[in-house]
Parts: sequence; structure tokens; C-alpha cells
Amino acid sequence: MFIFLGIVLLIIIIVASSKKKQPSALPEIQFNSAPKPYVQPTKINPVAINMVTKHFGGEWLQFLAAKGDRVAVSDQRIREMVAIGYSQMKTKALEHLLISFIHITTDNTPGTIGVNVKSDNYAALHEAIYGLIKTNRFNQVSILSTLNFLSETAYADKKREELERKAEAAENKAKQLELKQQLAEQRKVIAQKESELKLKAAEHLQTLNTTPSEAGVNASLRQNQTLDLSTGKWEVAENRVDDSIIEVSQESTKITLPPVEPASYSSNYQTNYPEYDPDQYSLGKKYKKKLNLAPQEVKWLNKFWNYSNVFNSIEGCELEIIKLYLLTIKLLNKRLKKENSSLDQEIEPLKTMTAEFEKSQPNYWQGYDEVYTGGSAESEAYNFVYKKAESVIREQWKHKRKISATFYSRSVEIKEFFDSRLGNLVEEIIDQLIPTIGVPDEITEIALNEATTTRWKTQFQELTDGYMADDHTELTAALHRLGKLNKKNPSVEHIFYEASKFMTPLDKVEALKFYMHYIWKDLNSVVVDRKELNKTIQKKLFANEGQLSAFQEIIDELVRGRNLTAALKAVEGIYKAKRKNITLDTEAIRRVEEQHSGTVDKLNEYLQDDDEVYELHVSRPTEPVSAVQTGLALTSEVSLSQIQLECLRLFDNESHSADSADIESFAKSKSVFKNQLIDGINESCYEVLDDVLIEETEDGYEINPNYYTQIRA
Repeated sequence: MFIFLGIVLLIIIIVASSKKKQPSALPEIQFNSAPKPYVQPTKINPVAINMVTKHFGGEWLQFLAAKGDRVAVSDQRIREMVAIGYSQMKTKALEHLLISFIHITTDNTPGTIGVNVKSDNYAALHEAIYGLIKTNRFNQVSILSTLNFLSETAYADKKREELERKAEAAENKAKQLELKQQLAEQRKVIAQKESELKLKAAEHLQTLNTTPSEAGVNASLRQNQTLDLSTGKWEVAENRVDDSIIEVSQESTKITLPPVEPASYSSNYQTNYPEYDPDQYSLGKKYKKKLNLAPQEVKWLNKFWNYSNVFNSIEGCELEIIKLYLLTIKLLNKRLKKENSSLDQEIEPLKTMTAEFEKSQPNYWQGYDEVYTGGSAESEAYNFVYKKAESVIREQWKHKRKISATFYSRSVEIKEFFDSRLGNLVEEIIDQLIPTIGVPDEITEIALNEATTTRWKTQFQELTDGYMADDHTELTAALHRLGKLNKKNPSVEHIFYEASKFMTPLDKVEALKFYMHYIWKDLNSVVVDRKELNKTIQKKLFANEGQLSAFQEIIDELVRGRNLTAALKAVEGIYKAKRKNITLDTEAIRRVEEQHSGTVDKLNEYLQDDDEVYELHVSRPTEPVSAVQTGLALTSEVSLSQIQLECLRLFDNESHSADSADIESFAKSKSVFKNQLIDGINESCYEVLDDVLIEETEDGYEINPNYYTQIRA
């Protein structure tokens, strides 16, 4: 039995060993594994996030402001796309790109030799990204290609600059060595001169009666003593400054060594970046000292990026917005405290909801929400308060350009959540704070009027609407002040022109003075308009052609001589009565009396005739034609002749106007003068309208429809 088992076991061993040694039919071939394809990272490198936050922060905003442009892509999207580009770049290429951003300048101010000053310069990066956006090529492939190109070209330029700096450093170092050698040689010469002087002093002492010992000389030298050659005695030098001064004669010899300051030059090239300050361009840091802000107020102002515009770039406007913003935040926290809450607690759900929403989006990158998303929701909440404050102040300060004060979110639900809670509270509180808004000071008013050239019209209307005062002094001063506040407004001359028209029925002299101011401002403007007063106003201002001619002469003199003061003074004399001096020639009167004495005697005879009665017939003017005869019913206060009524019917059309040729033809047919006919109608209606009815235009004549309705029955 055991023998059988042993034989079976032996057979199994032989078969197994034969299979193990049997060669394969085909040789075994070794294949190299295929290289793994590059996979775009689905997760942005946190370092890349920090870099784009710095590269596209305040300097990016300044770059866009300098361009005077806004891009269609949001700052968040730009940072995301560029961060992906950084993550896709090779490590060496990214390192070269970062090195190219470093800008080294050399400080050559007196007292320094080639001190290096380091700063960052992202101008090339900003120009490249801006170009991609403007040419509609802002995609991941173009961004990566652009970043690699910048890395290659800019790094090559940087290396060349580095070599130039090293060459300059070597040259400076050689100058330092040469200077040190010169100083060493100078010290040797000075030391040798000191030895010679000491030796001469010792020899000279031996010739004197009182010769101090060598030890005494050395001791005296050590004790800052000098030798008086007139007495041969050692005396203490009171104001001894330098050991190189030794008394050997009545004249002292002083050898001074110029101070040598070590050159502060560093040839080490460092690549570390300066510490990034995220609040560098924030309102809190900008106005911390000027407004004496508390730490918490600074934090509130640093919560958001402030995008400047025409309105808030004016300092007076920005300060008023900040005051209203801080007061709103304080009252909002006070209101929420009663509900055992605070603004920070109310914002937390917004941050959470925003983060969850971003995670659900297809273009979400994991980890990015922790750096940007939550902070953007908080920033947008505080920015809403600021924009709302700015919107209210714009309205109170009569700035016509409005802004949209809304909470921005890509999620409709998040926006509705904010509006229903914090949005309503903010609007309610700001409406309560409107009475606390101050008025702009003079500097701010001037800046606002310069920014919005038609802003003066609202203020002009407020001054003139419903004006009924008898004393026009205050109105005149207010209109002049309005002109002063618009001194930087390129349309300032129109204020004085409109003031002249408004003052015409109130004060003729002031009306003419305002027109002189208009001419003066117009002469000093870019485009000279030289608008004349219309015919209707001229008729109200000037009683005759003489006054109009005198006024025109004053204007011409102002244009020639550019003397506004003289023109204003001359205007005051237009309405003064001009009296003529009449001198009677008594000799001529006597000659006329002698010549006609016979005629006078004859007339006296006729006058003495008895009771001859003469009857005087006076023709009475015809009664005005009834309006019924012409089919035009007028009020009883207006009395017009037949011709005047027929003329008035020429204006009975939709436009209430008539061509100059038609009026001329009608006047000729009635054998009257055209101007006399029109003036007669205006004079008859002036008592009712307190203004002219028919006004002359460029194409003819027209009637104010309201006046026409007023005179009709």
C-alpha cells in the first residue's frame, strides 16, 4: 500500500517538473505603458485662487478705470478662468510667469548707491486678458495659450534685465573696492603724517628750557593736551575734537578724515512677494483718519469693493454716502437687536444658500466657494446698503443720473429671500434718515454742476416758479449765485440768458445786466453762440430805436475791450432821460420880429373885426367793428378794428401761425403798414394778456394758443 502511494507521488512530481521546464510557443513581449493623457483638473489649486485674487484686485479695477471701460465678464468669472489657467500651467512655466511680474527699480537718491526697490506689475497680464475679452476669445484654451506666451516672452525679458542688473551690480562693486582702496591709502598717508608730526614735536621739545620727558609727552597726548610754544608748557585743549591735531607751532595743523558711509547695496535677487493687503483700496482704510472712524465702522466699510462713478468720485458726495451708510447699519443692528438678532446673523443664511447654489451649478469648482462665494454674498449685502444710500442722496442732491440699488444674486430664490427681509428693513430705515442728509457745500455743488451740465435747470425752475415778490433783490442775488456755482459748467452762459429773459418784465436794468453776463460767459466759452434777445423781449426792453442802438454799442464795446465792469455801468444809463441844452439867439429873434412886423399889424386888424363866428366841425372816429361782423367772437375787454379782426383770422388755423408774405400781402391790400398792423393788435390785447399776442418768428408770425383762447369769448 505504501509502495503504491509512493509510486503515485513520484509520477505527479515528474509530470509537474516537466510542465515547468516546457518552453513557450511564442516569446514573451514587453510593451511600454502608454503615457497618460493630460486631464484638466476639476479642482482649482488654492494657491492659484490666492494669486488671482491678488492679480485681479485693486490694480485690475484701476486698469479698467484708466481704460474708461467696463467689461462684459464679471470679476468672479475672470478670476475663476485665470485660476484654472494657472492650475493647468506647468510648474516651471508658472514660476517664470510669476517672476516676470516682479518689477525692480534702482534708487539713486543721494547717500545710496544702487539700492533695489521691488514692486509687482501686472500690466502685461491685464492687457492680455482685456484683449481676450474684447475680441470674444475669453475661453480656457486662449487663456492658457496667452499665459504660456507671457511666461516665455516676459521671463526672457526678465532674465535679460537680471543680467543687466548683475552687470550693473558688478560695476558698483568694483567702484566700492576702488573707493575702499583709496580710503586705505588715505589712512596710510594720514598715519604717516601723524608720525612725522609727533617726531618733529619731540625734537622741538628738546630745544626748550623745559623739556618734558618722552613719557610726559605721551601722557599729555593721551590726556588731550597741547604744547604752547610761547611758554613751552602743556595745556589742556578745551575743544579738542580730533587726535590728529597736534600743536607744533603758533599755527595749528589739522588733518581731517572725511566720513565714509558704507554703501547699502544688495546684490541678492529675491523673489518673495510683498504682503498683500486686501483692504488697500477700501473706503474704511481711505477715510479712517479723515472721519475718525471707529474700528467697527472701518470693518463695515471694508466689507465690499466700492466701484467709483461720476457721482461718488466727488469727495463731498462720497463722504455723505458714507455717513448715511454707517448710520443705516447702526440703526439696522439696533432694530435687529430687539429681535435677538444682528446683521451678521441675518447674512449667515445668505452665505450658506449661496454656497449651496454654487455647488449645484455645472461650472462649480470644489473649494472655491470657501474663498469667494460666501464672502461675495456678504459683500453684496453690505454693498446693497451703500448703493441704496447713494441712490437716495443722488435724488436729494438733484443729480439726474440714477443707479440701480438692488441685491445681486444668480439665484432668484436668494434675491427674494434678501429683499423680503433685509431689503425691506434697509429701505424703511433709509427713508426715515432722509431728513438727516445735509446740503452739498460750494465745492461739491460746483463739481456736481460740472458733471451734469443741465442740473442748473431744476434749481432755476425752483427759483422762478410762482415768483410774485415786489422786491427783486433776493432773486437777483440767487440767480447770480447759481451762475457762480456753475462756473466750471461749460453751459453756464445759458443760465444768464434765461435770467435775462425772466427779469425783463420785472426789472429792465437787471435784465440787461444779466444779458451782459451772458455775453461775457459766451465770449469765454469753447463755442461762441452770441444769441440775441428775440424781438418780443426787445420791444419790452426798449421804448425806441435809440435805446436799442445804445445797448448794441455797449455789447460791441464789451466784445472789443473785454471790460465787463464798464459794460455793466454803461447799461445803467440807457433808461436815463437825455436832455438837450437849447441856446436862444436873441439877435436872430430880433431880426425876425422886424421882418414880420407888418404882417403882425395886419393880423391884429382882422382880430378886431366884430362878432364873426366860425364853426368848428370835428369828425369823430368810427366805432370799432363788432366781432360778429367778422365771425370772430372776442371778449368785451378786447376792442379791434375791422382790418385788425380780418388780420387775426389769418391765424385761425391748427398751428396758429401765418407766413410773413401773407401778412405783407394783406397789409398792402388794406393800405396799411405790416408792422403798424401787428403792433396795433398787440397793444389792444396787452391789457388783457400782460404780454404780446403775436410774436415774430424766422418764418413769419405765430400766436400763443393759450393767449388766443384767452381773448376769445
